[in-house]
Amino acid sequence: MLGYFASETVSATWYDGVTGVNVKGVWVPGLASGVVIRIIAPQPVKANELTNLPDGEHVSDYVRTWADTMSLTTRDGLKEADHILWDTKLYKVTQVDDREALGRYKRVTMKKVG
Repeated sequence: MLGYFASETVSATWYDGVTGVNVKGVWVPGLASGVVIRIIAPQPVKANELTNLPDGEHVSDYVRTWADTMSLTTRDGLKEADHILWDTKLYKVTQVDDREALGRYKRVTMKKVG
């Protein structure tokens, strides 16, 4: 699917959640472990899509993107959520919709960190 939108993709850096560390409640990515990936330029999340987020998370600074290169994951037990650095902004992965059957891509919702 993303092959059709190759001209719309941008470079971003993916950080696996297990490579970062929390410093006084702020997640700091393991900078040496970043992997450059291609994603569709992040788009604002629509208001009706915010209702699918967990209670207490219905705030601004959410964006949506699409990726086909990594197994992006949200927080799972002790494993921190993955993070994506794009355009000098750090985002935490909050929701991943696997669209493997529709074209081998993932629809990813992210929240800006900081």
